[in-house]
Amino acid sequence: MIIGNQEKILKNIISKNFKDQIDWAAANSGIRGLQFIDENHHQNFPDAILVDINISDMNVIEFLERLDKIMFLTKTSLMVFILSKNENSFQKELISRRHNVSNYFINPDSSQEISMIFNMIIKYNQNQL
Repeated sequence: MIIGNQEKILKNIISKNFKDQIDWAAANSGIRGLQFIDENHHQNFPDAILVDINISDMNVIEFLERLDKIMFLTKTSLMVFILSKNENSFQKELISRRHNVSNYFINPDSSQEISMIFNMIIKYNQNQL
């Protein structure tokens, strides 16, 4: 699932390079993303979430706290990737330590960097089978 401002770029890369390998959904806000996750925890639960640190309707820490609650209540797990346009080492450390964040990427705007993220998701999913 893709949440945030980089939705169009990521959709384009998925459709070009990973069309048959990744099922995905997108939400342009944190609230919509959390609603989708909560409503689909029995089926179609995402294996991974890519969250833009600058989501429009809440800060990323609030989003991650709500996501942690959903995952605890539904006894599910997933990979969480944070996408950021700039490096704030304090923020990165705070987010990575307090929440179940798989990785924190600084300015992953090249298709090669974003493809690396999707390859990590595919590899993780294959290991779960």
